[in-house]
Amino acid sequence: ASTEKNRQNADQTVELGRLVDQAGATMTDVVASVARVSAIITDITAPSQAQSEGIANTNHAIGLMDEATHQNAALVEQAAAAAESLQEQATNLARAMGVFKLAGEPMPSAAPVRAIGAAAPRTRPGAPRKAVAQLKLA
Repeated sequence: ASTEKNRQNADQTVELGRLVDQAGATMTDVVASVARVSAIITDITAPSQAQSEGIANTNHAIGLMDEATHQNAALVEQAAAAAESLQEQATNLARAMGVFKLAGEPMPSAAPVRAIGAAAPRTRPGAPRKAVAQLKLA
């Protein structure tokens, strides 16, 4: 009975040793798996940081473009106001010049005013141009 007990103890010791070895191998596999997951996370982190930086740069560029767009809109408004003022000045000048006439020409009833962007009246090619040297006050 004692030998049988010793044999059972020896078998149990061998079984425990095998289980300890198996647990050690499993722990080694777990550590290797954790290392692989850590490497994968590191591989994902670097491109994610680069992507975040790219998005931040894009947002900055969009902000600059938005600012430039607002500045351009303000410049367009200023140009439109200047064009309108220039049109008014041209109309007033045309009215003021309406009192003048060239020597030998009848007095105009009202000086025509062209709108901004309207084409100037065409003359015949080669037609003599009248000199504006002799202005008389009507």
